Amino acid sequence: MDIIDYDDSARFLERAAPVLGRNEAFTGLIYGIAVMTPPHRVILHSSRDTPERDVLCALANHLRSASRPIPGVLGPRPLAEAFADVWTKLSGQRTSQGLVMTVYELRQIRDPGNASGTYRRATDADRDLLETWVDAFSTGR
Repeated sequence: MDIIDYDDSARFLERAAPVLGRNEAFTGLIYGIAVMTPPHRVILHSSRDTPERDVLCALANHLRSASRPIPGVLGPRPLAEAFADVWTKLSGQRTSQGLVMTVYELRQIRDPGNASGTYRRATDADRDLLETWVDAFSTGR
């Protein structure tokens, strides 16, 4: 089994895109940050809820041998818990559940009925407004 470290996020995404693209709503976080930058959490993805234990062991051993700090893990609960179990047995560290994340995916737009205006793609002219909205969404203002 090979574990490949990528120093370049573009190369990683080029190689991983066919797999990550199958469920972009779920893998959006991986697309957004593309690499694990210590001391951030490990982000896991698998085509199955829980891959073979030997895969998790190989990853845990690889991360441990690279002396990378592993402050946490993100991923589907069964996968994250399986990795945490392997990691704690290997490292002796204790674990606790942190933030539980939820994935939301827009699949359909409902016509609000009496609202004025029309749907359209954003353009460069919309940049300032969109930045204001993103900032307000992020800060709750």
